[in-house]
Amino acid sequence: MDKNAPQLDPKLKEAYDRVMGTSVNPPSQKQEAAPLPQNPTPQAPQQTVQSPSSSVQKAVASKKGGSKALIIFLVIIVFFIIYGLVWIKMFDLKVPFLNQ
Repeated sequence: MDKNAPQLDPKLKEAYDRVMGTSVNPPSQKQEAAPLPQNPTPQAPQQTVQSPSSSVQKAVASKKGGSKALIIFLVIIVFFIIYGLVWIKMFDLKVPFLNQ
């Protein structure tokens, strides 16, 4: 890519330097380095709480999804049975197991 960086805004130049891994200072622009804040007390590393592993999450999700699928399947079957009975009654069809 181009070795000479165009005249950039200081924030853009900082991002460009991070991405390209180089530091390009154009000769016409002098930039003062911002002083780094000094922290006399070292910070302890922060501990993060791990969420449940993906295999556990998948197992729980598959159980929930399986029961939902079963319920939906049963509702569809019941719907078609009732739907069929309604049409049988509307057309006054003779069905051996319904007419006793």
